[in-house]
Amino acid sequence: MEQDPNTISYRDISCFCRYGCEHAEHKLRQHIFKKPTQQLQDRSVTQSVRKNISSPHAEVEDCQPTGADIPCVKHFSNSLDPLMALKRLAKCDSFGLLHHECEALNPYIRLIQGQRRSLSSDKLMVDTFASGFTPKDLITSQTMFAAKIRMDGDCLPGCGSVFAFGKDDHSDLLRLLIIHELALHADFYTKEENLMKGYQKETSGSNELVHAYAMYSDKFIPGVKFNVRKIFEEETLGLLKLKSFMGIWQIFALSSVLRMQITSVYPQLGNPLVRQHLQRMIMPRVKSTSHIAFIMWTSTRSKSPYNWLPNHFVPLLPFR
Repeated sequence: MEQDPNTISYRDISCFCRYGCEHAEHKLRQHIFKKPTQQLQDRSVTQSVRKNISSPHAEVEDCQPTGADIPCVKHFSNSLDPLMALKRLAKCDSFGLLHHECEALNPYIRLIQGQRRSLSSDKLMVDTFASGFTPKDLITSQTMFAAKIRMDGDCLPGCGSVFAFGKDDHSDLLRLLIIHELALHADFYTKEENLMKGYQKETSGSNELVHAYAMYSDKFIPGVKFNVRKIFEEETLGLLKLKSFMGIWQIFALSSVLRMQITSVYPQLGNPLVRQHLQRMIMPRVKSTSHIAFIMWTSTRSKSPYNWLPNHFVPLLPFR
């Protein structure tokens, strides 16, 4: 007999008795669920949010919380809480799960736009120590100064926050957007042809840039055969730790998040080949402004060429 789809049959215990046993726990019981009368209100995105999301999806399907203390993505209200979303993503223990969770965030991700910034208009201070790293061969229409930026590990997201909002206090949002971009577009950022866009120098061989960027990752182990995609995924998962340092792949993602070109500025220090790979123009996946952001690799330690270790990013801005 066909059973009502809203009815479930069950026994009180797992029974291994012989056929015909009739003790109480052996008998089938039935439970009838109430038929749904209306769609859940929290499955749809409000009209005010839908106008600003970067994905055409209207709903979040099959959303399961990964931790009891972190609410499901579909329970967020009109505005996304970046720190709460980052804590949720931090529960991901694989790149596949991270990709799934970032897809679920699509309806709540708002597009942002990088803009031209200056020290005077945005009331930013000059970082005199970092300004000493500005390379002499940097060609710009105006004199550029290093702006003071947070030094807590969120310096690159802080740079993105400056170009998007004029100040560096939206670093949690920019970290979330960078992770979201990398998780959903891993194929794009691990292809040589995409990394070559904006690169002015001729490479010496096939896949030079993608291999170099994998080797610059802290997930690369010297002397061990490596897989670029695996290193990319491990590095992206490492970003889930708050205040974790970022590198060249994250500058590519930031360019796409801001939808503007970024000039990656590398001081005239360290290995010349490293500088050749990192001093370059970076193109976004989708460009929506002619303005260019300048972001420089710097150090908080020493200007000595023998002790050079880039561990900080600063935005380079004109005075006006």
